[in-house]
Amino acid sequence: LLPMSAQAQERAGPPTAEGWSFRLGGGAIVAPDYEGSDDYEIKPVPDVEVTYSDWFFFNREGLGVNLLTGGPLVAGIAVSPNGGREQD
Repeated sequence: LLPMSAQAQERAGPPTAEGWSFRLGGGAIVAPDYEGSDDYEIKPVPDVEVTYSDWFFFNREGLGVNLLTGGPLVAGIAVSPNGGREQD
């Protein structure tokens, strides 16, 4: 399992022109083929993050916009992918 990053944390990498920040990396997850399975498989996981200042973000958790960024809390909206599951 990979840890989820909190949006309130400082962004990785130095900001580029106009407040944009980019990060590219990768990792792997070892997981059972299905819930309850004794067979495991290794799946590659990309780690991509694109941010614009503290307002816009795109990462493996989803795509979103922070509407309130003052103080220690951040509030906004986001769309997150759901990979679903295989029926077999």
